[in-house]
Amino acid sequence: MKNVVKNELESVKAENNWLIRQWKHHPIKMILRILAVVAAVFTALFVGGLSTALLNKIGYSAIKSIVFIAYNKWAGFAFDAIFGILFVVFLIIFVALVEVISDAVLLKRGKHLESKGESSFAEKEIEEEQSDKKYDKIAKAVLIAIPIVTILIFLGSVYVSTFNSTVFTNDTIIEKSPFNPSGTEYNYSDIAKIEIDNKDDSYLCLDLHMKNGDTVTVDYSGETDSDNEKYIDYPEAFIKDFLNNFHNKNIPITFNCTYEDVTAYNFNDESLTYIKEIFEDNKKSK
Repeated sequence: MKNVVKNELESVKAENNWLIRQWKHHPIKMILRILAVVAAVFTALFVGGLSTALLNKIGYSAIKSIVFIAYNKWAGFAFDAIFGILFVVFLIIFVALVEVISDAVLLKRGKHLESKGESSFAEKEIEEEQSDKKYDKIAKAVLIAIPIVTILIFLGSVYVSTFNSTVFTNDTIIEKSPFNPSGTEYNYSDIAKIEIDNKDDSYLCLDLHMKNGDTVTVDYSGETDSDNEKYIDYPEAFIKDFLNNFHNKNIPITFNCTYEDVTAYNFNDESLTYIKEIFEDNKKSK
């Protein structure tokens, strides 16, 4: 009896495997897989935006009258890591759902085996053999470690993306970092000298040298945020307005790059206008 049941079980498995092979390359399943990838992209963007927005709200809610926030390149890397992790996680989930549900519908899962009460002994025998191989200690450790490590990397990336910034308010400049999330606060009157360079041969970058010897580097290559849409779309507009406040205050402003250095890279017409005005305003002030 055992051999009969076992042979029947193997026959059912062979039939199921043949159906799955035929179904794997079916046009409908290919379309479902593509939709799963698209769904993973949009879900990752939505959840990533939601999580960073929530932490930003917590981290910046106590700061009043924010004019502009510049997130540096490390925050930019963290943003990319957040999206990458979420994309992979949701891709695995959605593709797994497509595979499991479609195969279950195709095979009417469980129909062949559950109707045969006498198969239980042979099934248990086979399942126990597979279980010993599949769920050994190393496999269990890996299965536990992967989600834990992924969660820790995700939370760390969200944290780094939030607290790697320079915040400008109406009266102060606040430099935040992962090691100093509350930030170091300076008044505009603390600025002794301003240097301007082109960061990574593209973005404009400000070095604000303070009277106490500190230097605040304003790098917006990661991301920008502001209630003023113009500053989000064109950070150069903020730099122009910021520098205009210091032209008549006897604070040295040094340009370590030329207009040609900056505009050698791709900028839209609106950004080029602001960049040109930054350099022209500097010439007029001398």
